[in-house]
Amino acid sequence: MQRIILIQPHEGVYNRVFKPWVPLSLLSTGAKLDAEGYKVVIIDQRTDKEWKKRLTGELGQNPICVGVTSMTGSQILGALEATETVKTHNPRIPLIWGGVHASIFPRETLKHPQIDLVVKHEGEETFFQLVKRLEAGESMAGLAGVCYKENGEYRENPDRPFIDLDQHPEPAYHLINIEDYLHSYFNDKQVLELESSRGCPFSCGFCYNALYNKRLWRPLSAERVVGRIVDLHQRYGIEAFHFIDDAFFIDRQRANKIMQMLAEEKLGIRLGFQGIRVDTFVRMGKDTLDLMDRAGVKFLQFGVESGSTRILQLINKRIKVEDVAEINRSLAAYPAIIPYYNFMCGFPSETTEDVFMSTKLAW
Repeated sequence: MQRIILIQPHEGVYNRVFKPWVPLSLLSTGAKLDAEGYKVVIIDQRTDKEWKKRLTGELGQNPICVGVTSMTGSQILGALEATETVKTHNPRIPLIWGGVHASIFPRETLKHPQIDLVVKHEGEETFFQLVKRLEAGESMAGLAGVCYKENGEYRENPDRPFIDLDQHPEPAYHLINIEDYLHSYFNDKQVLELESSRGCPFSCGFCYNALYNKRLWRPLSAERVVGRIVDLHQRYGIEAFHFIDDAFFIDRQRANKIMQMLAEEKLGIRLGFQGIRVDTFVRMGKDTLDLMDRAGVKFLQFGVESGSTRILQLINKRIKVEDVAEINRSLAAYPAIIPYYNFMCGFPSETTEDVFMSTKLAW
């Protein structure tokens, strides 16, 4: 059985404080390969203190390739450590980087002498096709979504169209020990992350989405979302789920359908959501909030960023400060639902007065 190794880097100080989230990007990327009969091995630096020993052992099995994901930031350090380990053990094994950092900076990533290829944007179909070509000894020329080196020169193929999420296999949760990732969140002790949509149609100036997802929002169907929750609940006994979508409530009709279906299932599960747009949520009526309450929603995380109207305009946030207060007042009638509000500071031209507007709004 041909092997593929996928590596999740550590996140620096964050991992010394918080238990890691499930590596959804690797579970999704490995799903089609796993279904095709490949042996997909996931090595997570965050959960395995002996990851280097395990990696060198797996490298002895002559894998087709090693894939590493990374965001910009402290993850790069772990990703580089894994890269060096692979190339020190066997420099002939193809080393592929994917994820947000390599997608936005493919040329800079491939300048590293130990990185052979880059998968841009979504990795599921691109990585699958890349593995097939490596297995057959074929060139990467023309393979959509791939950047590579040829005779020391940088080559960049056209981007691949985004996949249809409803046509892709379920994330391969069986490739990991699920207990390693169940953690405390929104007052629940065993929470698991879920992804039900990708992208965001907005263009906030600080966000990766405009470059990575090209301002496209693509959802799973309500039926697939609820089916996934029911399956994970039945297989692993999980009763609390954290949706990590960047913009879950963009399609309110779909969101309501998911809430209605979950309420009817009567599983007793709890739900949390991150990345909620203030301007989207403020348009929701009492009926929607009542439905969310019945469906088990316990946690809502809003992107406010600043209490300064000038800063909000600068970063193209397109929300109103007064709408934040209105949301908070409306949620006061739902004591079981905990709202969290994200703030940022350090924007270009931001003044002390701007920062104090944010702290005033937060209080």
